[in-house]
Amino acid sequence: LSNDEAIIDTAFARAGIIRINHLHDFITTAKAFALPPMRGKRIMAMSPAGGLGVAMADLCERQGFAFADPGASVYAEIAAIANAGIIRLSNPLDMGDLYRIDQYPRIFSHILESPEVDGAVYVSQYPCMPTGGNDVFTAMFTSDFTLEMTATMRSSGKPLALALYGDGPSLAAMKQRSPLPIFNGVEAAITALHR
Repeated sequence: LSNDEAIIDTAFARAGIIRINHLHDFITTAKAFALPPMRGKRIMAMSPAGGLGVAMADLCERQGFAFADPGASVYAEIAAIANAGIIRLSNPLDMGDLYRIDQYPRIFSHILESPEVDGAVYVSQYPCMPTGGNDVFTAMFTSDFTLEMTATMRSSGKPLALALYGDGPSLAAMKQRSPLPIFNGVEAAITALHR
C-alpha cells in the first residue's frame, strides 16, 4: 500500500501535527517545545565564527526566515564593546571581534527586546580547553550563559536557540545542568525555531 507523501504532509500541517521522519527530528522537535514559539519570521543569527554565520544564513533562508534588523541603537551598543572594529555589524552577527564575553548576555537581551526581532539563534563551540587559561578564547569557549539566556527568553517571550559544537565531559555536563535545550548543531537549532 502506497501513500502520497504530499497529501500526508498537507493533512498533518492542517491538523497541526509535526511530522517526524528520523529519530534526530524527534529529538530536535522535543527540544523545540522547551522554547517559546517564534512570533513571526524575523530572526537574528549570532556566532563568534564568521563561517558559522554563513551556514546559518543559508539555513535560515531555506526555512523561510527573514533577517531581523534589531536597530541602530543595538548595533551602536555592540560596536562600543568591539575589540578592533574590523567586522561589519549586521545579521548574521559575527561576534568574533567581541572579546568582552561578559557582555554577551546583555547583547542577547537587547536583541530579543527589539520589537523588530521575533527570535534568535546563537551558535558557538564548547571544545575541551586546557585548564587554568585566562585568555579571551578560554573565556569565549568555556563560559556558560544558559541561565542568562533562559532569563532573557522568559522576559522577552521570544526564543533564543543555542547550538554548541564540541565534545567531551564539559559539554555533556553543561547540557545536563542547562535550563534550556542545547542543540548539537546549527541545522537542528534553526529547524527547531521553524517548528
